[in-house]
Amino acid sequence: MRLVSDIGGTNARLALYKAGAIVPQTVRNFSNDDRPHLYDIVTAYLNEHAPVQLDDMVVAVVGPVHGDQAVLTN
Repeated sequence: MRLVSDIGGTNARLALYKAGAIVPQTVRNFSNDDRPHLYDIVTAYLNEHAPVQLDDMVVAVVGPVHGDQAVLTN
């Protein structure tokens, strides 16, 4: 199972991905203003969908990535 995420300047969207497709009932949106860090968003998401065994995670961000850090454009 893969956790996929689209992190924008205002909202973060997360879902589980299995067997080549997004699992529709796992799609969840979070306001970035409500949680100060990506770790907080992922933790809140996983608390809703636990227990789930993740193999990996994909993070898409709107903004430049330098090394292991991304800077959001908003």
